[in-house]
Amino acid sequence: MKISTVESLAKFIQGPLIQNLRDDAKDFRIILERDLEYRIYHHITTEIDEKKFLIMGNKTISGIRTSAKTRGTKSDSGRFVMPDIMIRDYDKPNDIRIIMELKLNKATSTPSAYHNRTADRESFEADFDNLRNYWKNPKLRKQLKHEFFIYLYRDRGELEEEIEEKIAKKLRKDIRRCPKQLIPIAINRYQKENGELYDEEKMDEIDSEFKRINDISAGRNNSKKISKKKSSKNKKSAVKGKDYSRNPKKAVTKMKWYRDHPKDPKSIEWAKSHLYDRYRYSKIILGKSWEKYATRN
Repeated sequence: MKISTVESLAKFIQGPLIQNLRDDAKDFRIILERDLEYRIYHHITTEIDEKKFLIMGNKTISGIRTSAKTRGTKSDSGRFVMPDIMIRDYDKPNDIRIIMELKLNKATSTPSAYHNRTADRESFEADFDNLRNYWKNPKLRKQLKHEFFIYLYRDRGELEEEIEEKIAKKLRKDIRRCPKQLIPIAINRYQKENGELYDEEKMDEIDSEFKRINDISAGRNNSKKISKKKSSKNKKSAVKGKDYSRNPKKAVTKMKWYRDHPKDPKSIEWAKSHLYDRYRYSKIILGKSWEKYATRN
């Protein structure tokens, strides 16, 4: 029997869905955050009554402002936000029942929970702010029944319960109305179903396979000769001409400049070529046009 109530759906998300995602992670079906979104979408759509609910990813909600770090700009189309996943009533599509924000530690990132990595804290805090602000919004608060923050990570020391406790404190800060309806779900790739961590050898195997599947190469990208040619060819390009990979702080500063100058041609060009940047600045810069470019790709 298909799921037809919000409460039954919330129970599915906190039960079978977690096991499904754990299996997906174990089989390396989830490498990127986009994969996590797809798998959640798949598992939920196979269970819900689609005559009762609509599930959408990165769908714009207009007329709302959230975290200053990811808030929609005031453009011709007005302010907007784009939760990773929302579940709406089918017969009343403007009524949003569940919102999810997702995060994932990439294969190339240090295997450690987000709060131990300074570079990740800002984007996580922004999502926490957004979920709190959705919950407090005068219109959405009449519709929303649950919010979820789902985090797939690797950490050799901190268990899922510990991470969920840390995230819960952030999510529920200053929340008076049903704070326990803001629910964190943490899944550690290094943790067994019984709650125990794998041994070091197994963790190393997971890291190795994770990186192997993540790595896609179509040429000698690391060739010094090629890199010199590329750098000279793109020397005049303000958007793609410099490689900030060895200086992440400089890269973040540059991205913030693009975010704060959304009308500048350089910012627009950068956003078009970085549609899925981790801070979602491209969505801020492009506004509702983001969906058009994302569809093309």
